Amino acid sequence: NRETGQILAKGAIRLVDDSGNQLFTEAIELNDQFEAGAMSELLLALRAGGRLAARSGERGEDESIILTDAAYTACAVTDPEGCDKDPSWRITADRVTYDPADSKIRFRGAMLELFGARILPLPGLSLRADGEAVSGFLVPDVRITNVNGLELSSRYYWRLAENKDLTARGYVFSGVSPMVSAQWR
Repeated sequence: NRETGQILAKGAIRLVDDSGNQLFTEAIELNDQFEAGAMSELLLALRAGGRLAARSGERGEDESIILTDAAYTACAVTDPEGCDKDPSWRITADRVTYDPADSKIRFRGAMLELFGARILPLPGLSLRADGEAVSGFLVPDVRITNVNGLELSSRYYWRLAENKDLTARGYVFSGVSPMVSAQWR
């Protein structure tokens, strides 16, 4: 629309940022400078791994993306035959902000879901979109084994230098006593 400067596109839309992250959506509305706009039913595939899906999103003039009713997972969402499947775990959030300028993904109202059950709130969760290492809590790990039962672990990664780091990890099991470990590299 030349009068309002509004650009509206529908169909299989793909945007790629400077870092190689890909945004897929079915409908997008942008201003005439291709800067700001709104999207619906979108998927953000991160170059470093992981996917963010959301019901709606907005793209700001600074290229930041704000997602509403979003979910993140690093699990594969297709099986080896290419068929859709539900991930075993995911993080859901009321609002997710992706800022390509600092490659950070920030979650508000985040919850860890395991096999569809909301089990753990994750306040203040943020991730790096570029895969670069920074100090902080890592995404919890959940699995089920015959020996330990339900296994929940959380890690804190401390980046000391380009060639030095320490990871402390706590484990809670349903079948055996808890455990802690540390790894120095």
